Amino acid sequence: PVEPLVVLIDGSSASASEIVAGALQDLDRAVLIGATTFGKGLVQKVYPIDRVTQAYLKITTAKYYVPSGRSIQKEDYKSNTRIFIDHSDSLEYDAAVNYYTQNGRVVHGGGGIKPDIAMGEADLDAFVQGLYARALFFRFTVDYLSNHPEVKTRGETAVTPEMLGRFAAMVSDEAIQFELPGEDHLHSFLDVARERGWDVHGTEYDPRMVEACRARGISMEQGPLDPGNYEPGSFDVVTSFEVLEHLLEPRTELGHFRSLLRPGGRLYLTTPNFNALSRHLAGPAWNIVNYPEHLNYFTPRSLARTLRAVGFQRIAIRTTGISVSRIRSSRTRSKQENVDPGNDDQRLRHAIDGNAALRLLKRSADGMLTASLRGDTIKVSAEAPAAQ
Repeated sequence: PVEPLVVLIDGSSASASEIVAGALQDLDRAVLIGATTFGKGLVQKVYPIDRVTQAYLKITTAKYYVPSGRSIQKEDYKSNTRIFIDHSDSLEYDAAVNYYTQNGRVVHGGGGIKPDIAMGEADLDAFVQGLYARALFFRFTVDYLSNHPEVKTRGETAVTPEMLGRFAAMVSDEAIQFELPGEDHLHSFLDVARERGWDVHGTEYDPRMVEACRARGISMEQGPLDPGNYEPGSFDVVTSFEVLEHLLEPRTELGHFRSLLRPGGRLYLTTPNFNALSRHLAGPAWNIVNYPEHLNYFTPRSLARTLRAVGFQRIAIRTTGISVSRIRSSRTRSKQENVDPGNDDQRLRHAIDGNAALRLLKRSADGMLTASLRGDTIKVSAEAPAAQ
C-alpha cells in the first residue's frame, strides 16, 4: 500500500483500536495524531465464584504487545501493592526504555500509544462534556446509522439541520438537569426587557431553561429558531448572543432574523471575533477554535458582508474587550468559565469598577480595540430595510 494514512487517537481509544494504531505506528505505515490512548492491553477472563452472592474472579490470561515489543497496558492497575507484590514485569511500563519502529524511529511504552503529533484536548464547555459523559453522541450515531444504513456507503456525509434537530430531540428526551454558565444573566436580560414593556419571546435548546423562562411568564420555544412559528415582520428587535458560531448555516439564521423584523426593525448580535488581538497572542492554542462546539468564525468585515447579503442595512460594528482568562486558558489548557466570579476577567472587572483611573484606561483600551477591530467580541447593530 502506498496511500498516506493518518489515524486519529485520544484517551478514549482503547483495546483493539489502540492495538491497531500501535501496530501501524511501529510498522511506519501511519502517522498518529491526537492524544495518548487509554492503555488497555490485558486479556482477562471472568470466573464465577459464588452465584448466590454474585462473586466473580477476574484473571489476566494474556497481554497485548505491538510489533516493536512494547506493551500498551498502563501500569496504574498495579498501584495497589497489597495485591500486586510481584513487579518483575515493571520494565514493560518504564517510559524511559527505547523501542524502535521498522524504520528505526524511537517510540516508548509505559502505557497507551503516544501520538506522533500531539494535539491538545478540545476545550469543551461543561454542557458538551456532560453530553459526552452520557454517551449521547455515540448513542445517537449508532441509532442514526441503524435507521439510515445508506449513509454507511455514501462516504463523506455532511451534518444536516435534520440531523441536528433529531439530536436536539434526543437530548430533550433525556431531560438532562444542567445549569448553563450565564443562565442567570439571560434570565435577568429577559426580565428587564419585559419590565420595560417589551413583549418578550425566545428560542432555546435546553428544555430546563425553556421551562424556567416559561415559569417567569416568558414565551419560549424549544429547539432551533423556526420562523414558521411567527408572522413575518412580527418583531421590533431581535437579539442573538453568542449563537452564530454554533450554527451550521449562520447565513440562513440571519435571513430568518431579517424576515421576522418589521421594516426599520433592529438586530443586535454578538459573536467571537476571529480577528481578535487575543487570537494572535494565544497563537494556535486559541480556545475559540473549538470543534464541534464552534462551527463558524467571523471577522467584522465578513459578518458585515453576510448581513448585507441577506438584506440588512445601516450596519454598525464595534469590537470590545480582551479576555485575560481566555488567553491564559488557551496557553495552559486550563478551563475558566466566562461567568465564574473567580476567573481572571471577573477579578479584573471588579478592580476596574472600583477605580476611576482604571475605568478611564478601560474606555481608552476599548476605543483602540474598536478602532482597530481587534476586540474579542463583535457587537453588531443592523437595520431591516424600511418599507418601500
